This record gives sequence, structure tokens and C-alpha cells, in this order.
Amino acid sequence: MVKQFDVIGIGANLIEQTVRVHRLPEQSEICAAQRYESIESGGVGNMLFGLNRFGLKVGYLGTLAGDAFGVQLTKGLVNAGIDISQCDMRPSAFSAWVWNMSDDAGRRFRVFSPNVLTKIDAARIASASYYLKSCRLLLLEICGIPLDACLLAAELVKAASIPVVTQLSLSRYDLLDTLRAGTLEQLNELLAFSDVFVTPLAIGRELTEKEKPAEVAAALRDQYVMPMVCLFDEQSGSVWADDDEIFHQPPFTIDSVDMTGYADAFGAGVTFGALRGWNIRETARFAQACAALHSTKPGIREAMPFETEARKFLEVQE
Repeated sequence: MVKQFDVIGIGANLIEQTVRVHRLPEQSEICAAQRYESIESGGVGNMLFGLNRFGLKVGYLGTLAGDAFGVQLTKGLVNAGIDISQCDMRPSAFSAWVWNMSDDAGRRFRVFSPNVLTKIDAARIASASYYLKSCRLLLLEICGIPLDACLLAAELVKAASIPVVTQLSLSRYDLLDTLRAGTLEQLNELLAFSDVFVTPLAIGRELTEKEKPAEVAAALRDQYVMPMVCLFDEQSGSVWADDDEIFHQPPFTIDSVDMTGYADAFGAGVTFGALRGWNIRETARFAQACAALHSTKPGIREAMPFETEARKFLEVQE
């Protein structure tokens, strides 16, 4: 089959409602907002935007709501040149959102509601099987979409010898107990489909019940027979594991102005390296460079770096 797309993504495409306050409120306290804005975000949405900036042809398979946020998201995807020809439009549904509150001290908390993302079911995935098989790589974010739908997508592309980059964005408790996206057995089966697995270090610790980053990475690699595992942390960098080695990639020293979207810039770098067939060390440095550059600019999608920026940055670091 001729591959029409480099990457097709399934996952979160949402509105991030960002509120800035002088300090986070105490119990029962109300704080005045210094600034409020609603911006296009979401793990896969952001990563596809970043991959598009790297010059890749990308598509989004999902559901979009008909509310004002949905209109904003749809327009943003179209304007960026991201294909949405196989997206379901749900006029009466509500868009997924994240509520992000931060204060002057840099403290923040984020709350997520999947809403329309839960409407992506196995039947929809089955009807888009030809579309899925038209890509060179599937980027699959585990973020509240029903796990049976995610499993079917992974099964379809793996049967066509298409690699899968999986990013787990929610804790096991939130995914299975709060959102009831599926069962632990389904989650374990889905993780075993990963050619590359990316998740925050904190979630990796929860999955393995281990503390040391290298032990977490090794446990994930061995339990799920993953060719490549990557655990990231905004402060300490990332830990990587494949069949040959486990190592720590330190963060690059840089003046950061906004860490929002760090994980998605990092994930875009990982996915780009996987698509290009780079070795694990080259992928690690590139992903860490993407995350560092992203943090030097305000915003999320507009702060995604270009490939040339990341390469020039890495040249200076050597």
C-alpha cells in the first residue's frame, strides 16, 4: 500500500483553559484571575502540530465537538495542514478540556475532562482501517479514549507491519477507576503493542511500583517486551531503555519561560526519531532538545520548534 501519511495520531485534541493567579488559593478561598485564555492543546494534537513543523504529512483520527471550542480546534487543525478527513463531527457533544491554573511562584495544577474523546469507539476505528494503514507510523495517546478502540487501532496497524509509538498521559487510577476507559488487562495488552513507549516518570513508577528510574525503565521494557522505553521528567531529563542499554539523558541548561507543552514537544521529538529510524541515543538528544527549545517560548503549539532549530541547538551543545 502506498503510504499517504507519515504519521496518523489518535489521542487528545482539546482546549486548555489557562488561568494565571498571584498565588494558588487556599481551601474555600477565591483568587482573582490575572489572565485567562483558551488555547488549542492536547497531547496528540500538539505532537501532530510539532511533527507537521518537522515537514511530515500527518493526520488526526478522532472526534470533534460542535461547541465553540470544537470550532476553534477544527479551524486550528485545518489551518495547520493536519488532515481531519476521517474525524467524526459531533454537533451536540462537548469538547475535551484541561483547566490549568498557575501562580507567580511557578506552582500549578491541571484538571482534565475527556468529554467527546470518549465517543471514539471500536466501530469507528474499524471503519477507518484503510486510513490507519495508509501511514508509516501510528502515534497513539492513552488519554481516556476507550481502550477497546485503542487496542483495535494498534492491532490493525501492527498486522500491517506499521510501528506504534504509545504515550500514556494519565495515571492508571485516573484512566481505569475515574474515567473507566477499560480494564487493567486491556491496558496491559495495549502497552505490549508499543514499539516505543513514552510516559512521565511518575506514571512509570505507578505502573511498576519501583522507584529508581533505571529500574522503572527496565521493568517496563521486560514486562511488556518493549523495544524502546522512555521516561521523562521536566526537571531531571529522561531515562531510556532498549535491549542493549539503559541511560539517563540530562536536560539541557536553558532559560525557560513556560513549561506548558514540554511533554508534547518531547513526544514529537521521540516520534520523529522513531520514524526516521534513529538509534536510541540520537533520538534521546533530539527529543530533549525539542523540549528545551519549546520551554524558551510562551504558548503551546506556536512554541513547537522546527527541525532546523533543534539541529542547530544540538550543534552548539556538542
